[in-house]
Amino acid sequence: MKEKLRRLLSRLLWLEHPRSGAIFGAGLFLCIAAFGQLLIYVLDGVARAAGGQEESFGTTVVASVGLLILVYRLVLFGVCCFRYCREWLPELRLRVVVLWSIPAAVFPEIALIPLAVARRNWRAVALSGAYAVIDVVGILDISGLVIGLSPWVVDYDWDLLLLIVTLLLLPDGRRIGYFCWSPYLLALLIWAGSFGVEAYAAHRLNAARRKLNEIAGKELSAQSLWEKERSGMPTDQEPLASLLEGPQALGEVKPILRSDWAAGAEVYELARKFRHEQAAQIALLDRFTAGEIPHFQEKPARILLHMQVVAPIRLRNWARFYNNRMILGALEKDREAIEDGNRRIGRIRDSLVGGYGLIRGLLAITVECLRLNGLEQAVTSPALTDAELAVLQQECADWAGRWPGIHRRVFEEDIVIFIDYVDIYCKNGGLWRPVPSKHGFSEKELDKDSRLVKRFIRAWNDWERQAMLKYMGNMIQTLDEPGLGAKERQERFQAIYAGIPKVFSAARMILSTSYGKWLKKGMEMIDYEQSVAAGVAVERYRRKYGKLPEELKQLVPEFLPEVPLDVKNGLPLLYLKGKIPVEDSAGKRRWIDGCRVYSRDINGKDDQGTRKKGRFSFTVLFPERQNVLEL
Repeated sequence: MKEKLRRLLSRLLWLEHPRSGAIFGAGLFLCIAAFGQLLIYVLDGVARAAGGQEESFGTTVVASVGLLILVYRLVLFGVCCFRYCREWLPELRLRVVVLWSIPAAVFPEIALIPLAVARRNWRAVALSGAYAVIDVVGILDISGLVIGLSPWVVDYDWDLLLLIVTLLLLPDGRRIGYFCWSPYLLALLIWAGSFGVEAYAAHRLNAARRKLNEIAGKELSAQSLWEKERSGMPTDQEPLASLLEGPQALGEVKPILRSDWAAGAEVYELARKFRHEQAAQIALLDRFTAGEIPHFQEKPARILLHMQVVAPIRLRNWARFYNNRMILGALEKDREAIEDGNRRIGRIRDSLVGGYGLIRGLLAITVECLRLNGLEQAVTSPALTDAELAVLQQECADWAGRWPGIHRRVFEEDIVIFIDYVDIYCKNGGLWRPVPSKHGFSEKELDKDSRLVKRFIRAWNDWERQAMLKYMGNMIQTLDEPGLGAKERQERFQAIYAGIPKVFSAARMILSTSYGKWLKKGMEMIDYEQSVAAGVAVERYRRKYGKLPEELKQLVPEFLPEVPLDVKNGLPLLYLKGKIPVEDSAGKRRWIDGCRVYSRDINGKDDQGTRKKGRFSFTVLFPERQNVLEL
């Protein structure tokens, strides 16, 4: 049995002859390795180009074959090294040869260089040294210790070429016969084909990059320096395409073979769309800031006017604005803009009635006017006087009456309620907020160590950033789609999240954790908008009847068409009135009379709007005015 096993192993490893068998076996391995590598390369790229998937049955099978080839390589090189050393360096002890053969199976240069020196084959010595250099460079590149290496150094299989040529020159052809060289020549032909295919793919990729740079450069050159400065973008900004560093192609450029390329056209169009929307906002804001409409010169009046500028240009919800800021900041690699936007958004969100606007777009444009015009003083400094409040109400009512498409009565009610709560916020120093106040990326979390921002910035590179943009765009489109019910929206979100390519090990963290936060934030936006709308209806009810409603059903149909539903589970939002806990920024807690509109937690349970750890519930607080001022 042992003898049969030995003969079988000897035949499998081509070791019938002390030299020629091992040499021919090494050449045969090189053919198999080169062909297997080319096959994996082609099947993987074709599968991705056809279906956009990063894994397929074919690539899995070929990868398994590649693993078997790797095992064969280790065994073969170990045996070859052992036989070569015993034949050409007989003075070495058997134990030394065995110990030497083990690392040589992984790093062939350990065996090739001494053997070439022993054979006095200086060409083989030089090639073995070059192979060792390529091996070391590859290890440094994979480990990240060396960056910025030319693609001509790290993207092509030079190590395989050097290994083929070294083993081709190392033996003595006159002693072993030219038949043993044939596998090496075949391996060279396969390597040349692989090199040609890879070079062609790189050529198409560079052509796509040049075209994308050309289009992006024209787009950016059409914007004036003034517009860039007003947009908060640096005036010396590189073309957008140079910031999208990963492999990409325009829509008309088909991915070739190694198609881990995302559609560069989608990324570019999405960014251009956001740029144009932001430019439209800024142009309107600047008209009012420059005093082109004299009726609104006073700073408090301009605040509310800025809030309503968003209505005619249909920045439809907070999701679009928030993603606008984050995507632009990431594309521009402007960490300061990302952190500043998050701090301002968190501050506004946590203080001004916890919300994404009492009507669509109110707080979105509030953040923009604060960022552009430095109007924080009007909201966070001295409280507005009663006379100023009266002027604001009258001016806004007059403006609403002149603006087509706005229902005067509803607009006046919303503005009056909003002004009252801005006044409450001002008179209390901007300190009151619901308990707890963490909604998404809060200012406290960012100021602590900017952990989420760091992870976000790291994620926006190469295809990870492009995949994030693609699926984020789908989420924004779902949020913007009118007439979509809670159940349909929930199913759409689940389908979008299920389609995210999590098979990449490098992207698994960002796409399964951080993007999960973005997905939940999109659902939070809808829940918050529903909660705020219900809270405004509660306030209207109180002002008309002098008391709070007992339940949200009492608001239908006079103040609400129907009870708002929770986007996560389609159940009605919850309503709680009575003593509500409120705390300031120092953590001091008080209890006030008021009401709370909130959604259920992620398990569909009523957590009383407390947002306990691990839950997914959103709360909007509407305190009674006379009791809030006691804080």
